[in-house]
Amino acid sequence: MLHGFSGMKGGTLFFYSRVGAVPVLLNMYKNSINYSFYPVDIIDSNSTCIVFDEFDLFLDDSDKKYGMKYIKSGLNVRFDNESVAEYYASMESDEKFERMILRYQYLTDQHANMDW
Repeated sequence: MLHGFSGMKGGTLFFYSRVGAVPVLLNMYKNSINYSFYPVDIIDSNSTCIVFDEFDLFLDDSDKKYGMKYIKSGLNVRFDNESVAEYYASMESDEKFERMILRYQYLTDQHANMDW
């Protein structure tokens, strides 16, 4: 759901999500709409990468570490009840979670190579 879009001359647009309203600033530039979440002039790509790398490291050591391990595994996420229950059960220990990931990777390779 969204709200706003008033006037297009520096108007704001709000996207509503589970975390609340996310503001987006709008302006016109050569007959096209451009947007940004925060008015920033020039962004240094190296410092931006450092911020993202530090945030990844933070997540790796947080209560989200199993989600990060799963993301880094490259596996597709399954959302059926049985899979979600298996994810939670495997989060009892790093070793159990790693075994689940290795098993899913093995099965994914078997399916991709039609080796069943």
